[in-house]
Amino acid sequence: MVGRRKFAEAEWAFNWPQLRQLLNARNIQTHARHDRGGSNDLALLEARQRLGLSQEQLANSLNVTARTLQNWEAGKGTSQMAKRTRDLRELISRMDDYVVAPTEKEWLSTPLEAFARRPPRQLITEGRIRDLVIEFDRMREAYPLFLHRRYTRDEILVGLGLAKLVGAFNTQTGRFWIEALNTEVFFVTLDKSEKAFSPSTRFHWQSQSTTSENSPTGQRYVHQHENGARFLLFVRPKREDAFLFLGPLHYESHSGSRPMSIYWNLDHPMPAWFFEICASLRAA
Repeated sequence: MVGRRKFAEAEWAFNWPQLRQLLNARNIQTHARHDRGGSNDLALLEARQRLGLSQEQLANSLNVTARTLQNWEAGKGTSQMAKRTRDLRELISRMDDYVVAPTEKEWLSTPLEAFARRPPRQLITEGRIRDLVIEFDRMREAYPLFLHRRYTRDEILVGLGLAKLVGAFNTQTGRFWIEALNTEVFFVTLDKSEKAFSPSTRFHWQSQSTTSENSPTGQRYVHQHENGARFLLFVRPKREDAFLFLGPLHYESHSGSRPMSIYWNLDHPMPAWFFEICASLRAA
């Protein structure tokens, strides 16, 4: 599913060109393909059924009356249909390309962190079809970043589509907020920190001493589920090592202020070999 996919070797990837080829081959036999070769045709009834929507829900999403939608599905009065359903056609096309057909219903009801944990079906009924299309495009244009692979700081910036910031002073800190992506990156060096992993899916982290729980930064952490912010964790044992990508973090709880002591949950357990390194550095 979009945004989170485990492969055979437990690698989480944003490798969209390869993923698109893979899913095209699997989905083409399941769904008729639309919006190819510049065509404006859309099997509206099939699209609505795929999305699990009633006529009234889809009509509201497209900002038309239920009667108009009924006519379109029957092939009547379709002069404005192509214009009104442009975003819907693009969404169906992205789903064909990037959502595995057997898991499509599951994806439609899966909370998305980028949208404050709203599932795609809810976003569609709220008239936010375009937002979903944009999110697909934003993610597919990113460079590959693989879970549990090692990267230099510059490679991470390139992987996030921020090649212009390579070497910039503000990216050399332990945390880096990217407003345009609603994403914060954590760069952690274990041998000079009090940060700890216990168990292997839980991360204990202390903020900067100037960060209070009521500050904009502190509120961004505490209200992650509401604001949809993403937090990505990259860890290295020593300063001379490359960073290991441990995936996204989700806020669990915190205590104190200036600094805040925060507990985060990882989506994926860290590799056993790396957990041993963390434990040995902590013991030392």
